[in-house]
Amino acid sequence: EEKLKTLNKIEGLDSLQWYRAPDGWQDPFVPMASGEYASWPLITDIFPWQHSGVQVKRTWPIGPTREVLEQRWEKLVSSSPKERALLFKESGDRKINKSYPAIFENKRLKPISQLNIEDQPEKYERYGYRSLIRTWIIADGRVISRPRVELWATQSDEQIYLTSHLTKPLGRGPALIASANVPDMDYFAVGGGKDIIPLWKDPHNRIANLTRGLIEKLSELYGVRVSPEDVFAYVYSVLAHPAYTEQFWEELRSPPPRVPLTKRLDLFQKAVKLGRRLLCFHTYGERFRDSCVLSGRASRVELPRVYPYPDSFSYERKTCRLRVGIGYLQGVRPEVWDYEVSGLYPLRKWLSYHKKNRRGRKSSLLDDIEPEEWTPELGLELTHLIWILENTIELNKQQDQLLKEILQGPLIKAEELPRPSGDERRPPSINRERRIL
Repeated sequence: EEKLKTLNKIEGLDSLQWYRAPDGWQDPFVPMASGEYASWPLITDIFPWQHSGVQVKRTWPIGPTREVLEQRWEKLVSSSPKERALLFKESGDRKINKSYPAIFENKRLKPISQLNIEDQPEKYERYGYRSLIRTWIIADGRVISRPRVELWATQSDEQIYLTSHLTKPLGRGPALIASANVPDMDYFAVGGGKDIIPLWKDPHNRIANLTRGLIEKLSELYGVRVSPEDVFAYVYSVLAHPAYTEQFWEELRSPPPRVPLTKRLDLFQKAVKLGRRLLCFHTYGERFRDSCVLSGRASRVELPRVYPYPDSFSYERKTCRLRVGIGYLQGVRPEVWDYEVSGLYPLRKWLSYHKKNRRGRKSSLLDDIEPEEWTPELGLELTHLIWILENTIELNKQQDQLLKEILQGPLIKAEELPRPSGDERRPPSINRERRIL
């Protein structure tokens, strides 16, 4: 109705508000950013290397526990040749009769069809499945269609990945979500692309994914030494909250996001501290470990240590009680239940993924192998996610206020910073031994 009323008021083409279209042949056909926002550096010019996340193309190699994946693998390699093809779920780029390169070593792997019961996959690894949701994956070159070897080669105990929508408009919620684990292509939200930004370009944390000369420029400006982690934390503090997306909703129709870089040292340091704290929570306390303590208000009600794997869950807003099978948690705030990342609700998604006979796409009968029991480890993982969301909501309020202070002060323009070269935008080269050159 609003659109029809607007059309009826049009007196001519000159009465319409026009937006400038992009100039590049391959640019998205959306309005170009304008105003002061358009003068800020693009996040992709600060971190020049962006990569696509892992694309498995079959669901059974991803599971809620390592034990479940071990059972699925055993079922696969102990099956008959005819059944094995059905269980595997072949695709155009992965067949059971072909050999494929390993992810972690310089060798080709034995075809799935030739495996025996004693043969094991390359690795079982923790995996960034969806925003703030960790699962397990069979990290093996034979079962993952697009393994993104560069991401695994740069993985370390200090690596962190920023995820966003860098090639299409964002939805409601934060503009960034971090992961300590190698992320799925759809980690940020379904429909991902080349949306992963690693902090480091090597596993030894010596080569930062920052445009050459940026650290020196910022250190000169602030009069103190700036580290790659500082820049990473600053950007996360400023962009990883819903207020940023709301404030620049129209501008963000032209991706990727731009970063308001303050010229004030006090605000830069404040944002760095806040960003480190948020990154600590979003990586389950595995990065920037001294910046947070994983705790919160929600608590589990005492139950038997082990009980049947839940087949349902429900949430009661009035009592703030979350029921999971025969167990429940209390003190789960509605804001936690409703927290959104571009159409994905982390808590609801986690619960729907961790239940018996779950709905959604399944690629094989191997998907039907699920945990039989709800263990303390699963309960703790759920509690940690709720605590992370609790703390995120509180920190988002501080980020909102900080963003207002930053926008009121002097900002660094993109033209004042070095621009990345083509070489800096390329992924790191990997030698025959699967090491970064």
